[in-house]
Amino acid sequence: MFVFLVVNSCGYSDSQQAQSRDDVELDQKYMSGQSLFASELFQQIFEEKGMNENMFISPYSIILALLMTANGIEESGRQELLDSLHMEAADIEVLNEQVEKQLQSLDALEHAQLNTANSVWHRSGLEVEDLYESILDTYYNGDIEEFDEQDGADTMNQWVTDKTEGHINKMMDEIPQTALAYILNAVYFNANWKHEFNENDTQKHAFHLLNEETHNHEMMKVQEEFEILIGENMQGLKLPYEDDGLSMIIVLPDEGEFEVVAQSLNKELFFSDNWNETTVDLILPKLTFSSEYSLLESLQDLGAFQKGYDFSPLFGEGIQADVTDVIHKTYVQIDEEGTEAAAATAVEMTISAVVPELFHVNRPYYFAIIDEKTETILFMGSVIEPVINE
Repeated sequence: MFVFLVVNSCGYSDSQQAQSRDDVELDQKYMSGQSLFASELFQQIFEEKGMNENMFISPYSIILALLMTANGIEESGRQELLDSLHMEAADIEVLNEQVEKQLQSLDALEHAQLNTANSVWHRSGLEVEDLYESILDTYYNGDIEEFDEQDGADTMNQWVTDKTEGHINKMMDEIPQTALAYILNAVYFNANWKHEFNENDTQKHAFHLLNEETHNHEMMKVQEEFEILIGENMQGLKLPYEDDGLSMIIVLPDEGEFEVVAQSLNKELFFSDNWNETTVDLILPKLTFSSEYSLLESLQDLGAFQKGYDFSPLFGEGIQADVTDVIHKTYVQIDEEGTEAAAATAVEMTISAVVPELFHVNRPYYFAIIDEKTETILFMGSVIEPVINE
């Protein structure tokens, strides 16, 4: 039995910078596909965990890991994986070009850090195909590295730690004797608000939990012009970062409608033209938390990993593999200055309305970090109870 593990995590990138984010135009089908996949995956996970704990995932991280995986699979298996990503109409070469443009646009953010790094680590004696290495270098700006069984786990864990600024520091305990390779993709996000909160205005307010308990929690406060959206059973607020197009969407369900609103978290909400600017007193919880998920069943429900794949485009003829697990780890910190976030994804393979004057986030809510320039949902989350994990 052989094990092949694909890891996607958050960190820095050496991608070539675009001269201007306005110069980068992504295909509408690619943007729509990744948004639809992000929404469906979030809803799949929410059905299992969302009523019991805080959630935070990075669809961007997961999609990059799966696209790098798709490049290593022969055509019929690759198509199944792309279908699950709602990218069935696109050729893999076209998708790679879209990824390259997306990375360039995000790397060209003037103020925020949102950088991506990629690498393939393989056991000594196992060679990566020249074509795959060229794809990794050209479109994903990735490197090929070797590992040894004795200290390979420590080396790769350190790589993930470095790329996530220490927020995700252990993706694997050890390397199994049957492990063949690891594909690592890293993304790290750090951005300041366009309108920062004054720390002196932060004070404890009541936050009402789903079980009707009330906890006092540190809440930040700011009065500014924000874009507001009034929808069915919810209110939305767009909290911009310093870079044009980069923002956090806060979705506050009406009381008693938390579960219902989960089905509305999609492209039509995040990238709608129905947002209107008005003066708002925003009260928002400070928070810091980490999450970890096993995503295999959720991805299978969306049509991925239904069978073993032929990985000859990655390692040459004769490499068949079954995906046996998909682990996703995330970190987020939201404070007066801005947001810091990281994520890591491991794919394990085994061979064989009225505008409110007050927007008080005092009950469970959803949030997403989006880039409107590329219509990319970078992160999505829900907060059942705000926590600060030191």
